[in-house]
Amino acid sequence: MTEFAAYPDYYRGRARVDRVTLKYAESSVAELLAGNADALGWAEHEDALVVADDPEYSVYYEIDPTNYRAILWNWRVSALRDPRVRRALTLAIDRRELHRLLGFPDETPYFDVIFRRLQYHRGEVPPPLPHDQMGAGRLLEGAGWVDRDGDGIRERNGERLYIELLVSPEEAKAAVLVQRELTDVGVEVEIQQLALSMVRRRISEGDFDAVIRLLFIEPGGRYGAAALYGNESLLGYRNSEVAHLLEAASSTPSADSVDALYRRLWPHFQRDLPMTYLSPGVQAFVAHRRIRGLETGTRAAPVANMEYLWIEE
Repeated sequence: MTEFAAYPDYYRGRARVDRVTLKYAESSVAELLAGNADALGWAEHEDALVVADDPEYSVYYEIDPTNYRAILWNWRVSALRDPRVRRALTLAIDRRELHRLLGFPDETPYFDVIFRRLQYHRGEVPPPLPHDQMGAGRLLEGAGWVDRDGDGIRERNGERLYIELLVSPEEAKAAVLVQRELTDVGVEVEIQQLALSMVRRRISEGDFDAVIRLLFIEPGGRYGAAALYGNESLLGYRNSEVAHLLEAASSTPSADSVDALYRRLWPHFQRDLPMTYLSPGVQAFVAHRRIRGLETGTRAAPVANMEYLWIEE
């Protein structure tokens, strides 16, 4: 454990909690329920659900929309090269239902474009496509995919509309919902669950139809925007204007100019839909109700916000 004492000369004033002890345990929720802890520095969503209805505890959520879970579509697959198909698959997935399944708060947002953090907080990001399975069906029919033999799966030119959905174990729950909803509009979806290292390898080799991954909107990194949507796209995505805008955004020092470049990206993402954004990064925190000063949003983490906390007995 590590113990901290309030610093009397802190420039914003002495903290209202005199002493804080950080304890390190394998089963944090067990420590909480046993009365050996007052708050969890972080919580698995399953643990948060355990205490969600307990009047002794409150659950808080911190949402990071730039750290997001998405389905990446491989543009090298002939069926997925058609923008009507990608739009139909996006419309078919009930992303609100997915958030409920994952135990996220009702207000959890989702999007169809990439953006900067401040653009999200200023409310500038355009709204996403709605859940519309009938619209999805119409788009697939317009693209020539029709269930001609009545087995529930659409075909075109003798080819079944089939997608192998590649996931690591952490994404299995989301994959089951995606499979169910795409099946409802006539898509045959087979979930292939592999170790994360194997998922990464197959992405790098382009050996996948679709994959659910946790991604980062910032341009850099293995799964940053440049790697996914730039000139050397891991998805086989080709849009020279998008690649140019991402390159300019990564080398422009002016925040206002970067914002403008991202706004120019939005129509391309709304049209192309190279990925289907499923959910943002959501972290759960749990605290005894006597711990006050926390709130869902930007002040959910007890350790990061100790200066705002107080205790009500």
